[in-house]
Amino acid sequence: MHILILMQRNHSFILIVVCFLFVTILALLGYATTVIPHWFTHYVASGLFAVFGLKMLKEGQCAYLHPNSKYISLLFASCF
Repeated sequence: MHILILMQRNHSFILIVVCFLFVTILALLGYATTVIPHWFTHYVASGLFAVFGLKMLKEGQCAYLHPNSKYISLLFASCF
């Protein structure tokens, strides 16, 4: 909170409010990790790891099949 008071001298009010909300949300998320059971967060983290890992494998396969494409962003758009 003291950092927000120091920031107030050099920055706009909107930025200070956004920073305050961000700090508050992060504090609530930190508290939520103590309330949510460990086994639940373990399975959610494992699921997210699997989903994003498979997504990266699919992107890598598209890049491997078409290595000389000049328009790689268009290629990725067509692979999904």
